[in-house]
Amino acid sequence: MHLNQLTHLDLSNNDLDTFPPQIRRLSSLEHLDISNNPKLSAVNLRQISSLTALTTLKLRNTGRTVDNVPTDLFKIRELCDVDLTDNELPRIPEVLFTLTSLKRLNLSENYITELPDAIEAWELLETLSLSQNRLNTLPSSISKLINLRHLYLNCNKLVFSSLPTSLSKLQRLEIFSAAYNNLEAIPEGLCRCTQLRKLILSYNSLFTVPETYHFLKHLEVLATEGNENLVLPPKPKVNSEDNSYFYNIDFSLEAQRERLGEKYKKAMKKGGSLSRRNTFQRRARIQRKKEDEANDKETTQLLKAMKDVSRLKEVERETTTNQIANELTELKQPNRWDENLHRPDVDYEVFFGPNTGNDDGIEIWYMNQFVPASLPEFDYGEFWQSDCYIILHSYYSSNATTGEDLKHDIYFWIGADAALDKKACAAMHAVNLRNHLRASCRCKRQEQDAEDQEFVSLFEDNDLKFDIKVGEYGESGFLAVEKTQYPHLLYAIITVKNRSIMQLMPLDVNSLDPRFVYILDCGMVIFIWHGQESSLTQKSKVRLLAGKISRFERGGTAKSITIQQGNEPPQFWAMFYIRDPSTVSPRYEKNLIEFPRGILFNTVIGFSSEGKSYVELPQVPLPNNMLEKSVLRTGVYILDTHSAIYIWCHQAAKKIVKKAGDTLSAALAELVGRQLEDIQIFHEQDGVESVAFKSHFIGWDAPLDMDFTKRPRDDVISPQEEEASKEMKNNLASLFNPRPNLMHFADLETEKMYYYDDVHQMQAYYFNGKTFEILPKDEYGVFYTGDCYVYVVIYHHPPDLEDDEEVDDEEEEVEDIVEIVIYFWQGRDATKMGKLKYEFEFKKKLENSIADAEFKYIRQQVEDISFLMLFQGEFVIKRGQRAIVNSEPAQPTLFGVRASAGTLFTRCVEVNCDARELNSEFCYLLVVPFNESHDQGVVYFWFGSKSSEYLQQTTEKIAMKLYAHKNFTLQHTEEGNEPEQFFIQAIGGMKPYPKNAEFVRSSNLFRCCTDPGYFLVLQKFIDFSQNDLIDGDVMILDSGTVIWIWLSPLASQMKARPNIEALMDFENPDIEDYASDIDIQEELDANYAADSPEAVMISAEDNIEPASDGDIIENRSNKKIVK
Repeated sequence: MHLNQLTHLDLSNNDLDTFPPQIRRLSSLEHLDISNNPKLSAVNLRQISSLTALTTLKLRNTGRTVDNVPTDLFKIRELCDVDLTDNELPRIPEVLFTLTSLKRLNLSENYITELPDAIEAWELLETLSLSQNRLNTLPSSISKLINLRHLYLNCNKLVFSSLPTSLSKLQRLEIFSAAYNNLEAIPEGLCRCTQLRKLILSYNSLFTVPETYHFLKHLEVLATEGNENLVLPPKPKVNSEDNSYFYNIDFSLEAQRERLGEKYKKAMKKGGSLSRRNTFQRRARIQRKKEDEANDKETTQLLKAMKDVSRLKEVERETTTNQIANELTELKQPNRWDENLHRPDVDYEVFFGPNTGNDDGIEIWYMNQFVPASLPEFDYGEFWQSDCYIILHSYYSSNATTGEDLKHDIYFWIGADAALDKKACAAMHAVNLRNHLRASCRCKRQEQDAEDQEFVSLFEDNDLKFDIKVGEYGESGFLAVEKTQYPHLLYAIITVKNRSIMQLMPLDVNSLDPRFVYILDCGMVIFIWHGQESSLTQKSKVRLLAGKISRFERGGTAKSITIQQGNEPPQFWAMFYIRDPSTVSPRYEKNLIEFPRGILFNTVIGFSSEGKSYVELPQVPLPNNMLEKSVLRTGVYILDTHSAIYIWCHQAAKKIVKKAGDTLSAALAELVGRQLEDIQIFHEQDGVESVAFKSHFIGWDAPLDMDFTKRPRDDVISPQEEEASKEMKNNLASLFNPRPNLMHFADLETEKMYYYDDVHQMQAYYFNGKTFEILPKDEYGVFYTGDCYVYVVIYHHPPDLEDDEEVDDEEEEVEDIVEIVIYFWQGRDATKMGKLKYEFEFKKKLENSIADAEFKYIRQQVEDISFLMLFQGEFVIKRGQRAIVNSEPAQPTLFGVRASAGTLFTRCVEVNCDARELNSEFCYLLVVPFNESHDQGVVYFWFGSKSSEYLQQTTEKIAMKLYAHKNFTLQHTEEGNEPEQFFIQAIGGMKPYPKNAEFVRSSNLFRCCTDPGYFLVLQKFIDFSQNDLIDGDVMILDSGTVIWIWLSPLASQMKARPNIEALMDFENPDIEDYASDIDIQEELDANYAADSPEAVMISAEDNIEPASDGDIIENRSNKKIVK
């Protein structure tokens, strides 16, 4: 928002559910009304605190509670009028008590039960409305609101005792309204508010009111209806001869003299004295005089007692003050910082011994498991860089030999590689040593390679050599976790009926066979060896197995290295204990390896008839002679794969059965003539089985999203490549992820607002064939396919503040962040001259004149959202060039208005003027000019029967923008009610056209590439066109019913073939469900058809895409993507 001078903003009576953050930019706003927007209950409205000039804030019926009332209102120092009517406040929010400038406060229609004493902070308050709450009492602090003029308490639960008598102090009170309560009477103090004009007490339980209400001179309204038992007292009679007993008496000297003079004149006229004698009155005066004397005597005694108490307290106070002064005088001020420190009562002899520091010299301790240990004297001067030490230097002062004159210096030395506990304990025990010696010195810290010369000379003076060694002398107190040691294992990957089995092999070079691929598991490094005669499928699957080992057994930290036969690095041969790789023969023999089928046994404990137990190891019968996970039940099973024995234990298996399984596994290896040392025995637990064990079973391999089709590398992966591969780990997951759901319409509008509201200024240019000229503002958003445009946009972004970060009002206002973005838009039919002119001339001018600008290159129909939001849905693309179109013969023009991804990507694009281009879910503009100058004609708004309201409104806005200022007639036309001239004269007659656009909601475009060095699939599910077809790559179009594979002529067979095979060989149970309702075919060219016995997809090459009767997604140039 850029309305910096706006002072009044009324957003009441709407259906707002969000509150724009940009509203805080309205620095001059004084009046803000957002009443009657109940959907704002979930919004905390914290932006309001930035409106420092605000004086009136109305939040009626906005769902405010104690928790979501803005807590920073105290920043608005000029706020004087707050309306929180019709909300859900059980009490007054505390932040309101900080508003010292408040004059009007309306809290009606809430659930407030009491008023705190903190209301006395509203010293300037003039109007307070608390009607329709649940108040049952008023605090006496309300009398401190001396400026209060209007007080509304209707519809509460007030009774006579609820009203304090101190109401009489509200001398400026003009309106008191307490209708619909339970008042039996009102306090007399209320009738002493001399400025009271309206006293509303309707529908209470009144039986009387104070008679002094007759003396309220300014009272205009007294409402007492609805009080059945009310009896108003009569007005007191006033004696014309004696006016000395009025309720409100003016005690000024002038008034008394005036009254006295009137009495004297009246008395003299009647011929009498100033006052007549009256026996009764005389007795009354004498009695009152006696009572006054008695009261005066009691008052005198009370005053005397109070004076005596005050005198005693004064004496006590003076005595206490003198004592404190004497104590302060006696206290001696410390001369040193450490003389006032209290040493703890701890016995340090446990650590340092009783004779520590009694003789001059050096003593050294090293940290060992949290405590200091004495270092042998022959090791003095040798410090280990992983240790910490305490050094005590004791010496006599000059010419002194007694122990009382012995001085101490304490140092603690910290090694560069010392553990944290050693560092902390060295500092702590150095202080303990000082306390133990009662020393006054400070503990001096010394760090390795930063020692003081005083510390180093300490050893030189004692004929010691100061030396630092690598390692440690003492032990850390922390428990060290040893790294897991992984044995080196070699697996041959065998493919059996579309599954891969990891067969353990001896760790020997002779185990390598060129027909297979191998995994050499070295713990945190996994080598993948490809034989020269191994298939592409084997290479793809071995990456999957290596990834599973890293993910499930190494926590995803193991690094995989792919090696080709004949190009093995030295570190690979080192795992075979071969130091000289030249001694290894580069060729290997075939048929040297046999892979026997695994046999599964069950461990059974039985009992004989005599009651003795025995152990059996029967072979488990397998369904279809294949290992399946379902055969593993409760108990202990042994899988013998000839080269390895796996012992699998169920979680509920008994310990005796587990022990029996361990014993039988060792005996099983010797039964078939194998040596126990040549057999690897592995223990497998239910739920955490190894990948090698699960590979022997059918259907136990969990799907894994990883780069298993990564192309082989001849060398070790560099750190840069490894970091890049982490960013693109899910290389095939895009093929099988469900299409993301679109945002709700309200969220889409909010998203659009965030993009557009920061736009501060915009300037556009177009290429006229020679240079770039300024584009008229009425043509902003209108593009021609044969032109190039440049838009210079200035954004003002508010600074990003954290939720807990606040801006100090006293400081300077935080300025917006200014960002300049320069967009270059190139039409599909534009020549290269426009881009060259921009790159080598116009762009350089902009760079010289605008600093820190961001340049973006945009192609037609591949615009990003930030560019589209500049035009708020009114984005029009016309065919041809701006300078030529208007000079062409007058022909009807058809524009299609379509929105994808909700409303974010909305375009009005010129299409072929043919009825077959229509679709019932879209809207269209048909422009029929009447003359060659294109300034007269008719424009039809054609609304499809299934089109959304948003598309219809957008279509109308675009038509008004383009043709309202011309002599064009605008005519609405709905599908099915078109006039005859619409089809016959304009678009070549009535023709069949699609009735739905399901492809917009289900289509996905995938790009298959090898840019990062391995096979990667990228997904685009919204706003794609032919411009997204990239030469040299393989594209996959999934329309929901048909899958197309598009092969670019620049994509070589060596590149395209692995991509297709990788898609066919990828194993994932979810894929079958995903593709069960999709018509999948394949139409490969001659080069691929012979090698593809199982056709699964449709394939098309660039420029020869097969035609179809399906919906045409786009039709540009010579390319089609068909559904």
